Amino acid sequence: PALLESVARSMRSGASIPAALREAATGSSVAAEELATTVSLADRGLPLAEALARWAGRRPLPGVRLVVGALTVALRSGGAPARAVDGVASTLRERAEVDGEVRALATQARASAVVVTVAPLAFAALGVLGDERTATFLLRTPTGLACLTIGVVLDGFGAWWMTRIAGRAA
Repeated sequence: PALLESVARSMRSGASIPAALREAATGSSVAAEELATTVSLADRGLPLAEALARWAGRRPLPGVRLVVGALTVALRSGGAPARAVDGVASTLRERAEVDGEVRALATQARASAVVVTVAPLAFAALGVLGDERTATFLLRTPTGLACLTIGVVLDGFGAWWMTRIAGRAA
């Protein structure tokens, strides 16, 4: 987004699209380096629209495709390209914020899964260690062993299920 905002700022100050791209390509970010490669291809005679299409081919990311699409439309249609480039920058910034929120929520879900999985095991261990009657029931009777086995199996299934759900959100 910062790179696109730089391009839009240059265009609003009167620079042509190629000049604005060339100016933005002097930055030190990965996107600026990719843009510098694209501008270099255009400087060597490749039409700018084709150089942009090659960038999208080299980096098949949704954000790059969106940027290339907006710049290609701006090249072909004229008009007020700075507004379109600002719109794409805003969209990319919003996407990054949503992605960050999803990652944070998925991390929280994974942490909750660990707590929900470990808590029953910890309480069972405390019960066995703290009360001899509980230990005798759970570890020495068929009913207690069945309860313990079923509990551990269900706890394991729940852990697997929560991990699967949290993994999809990330």
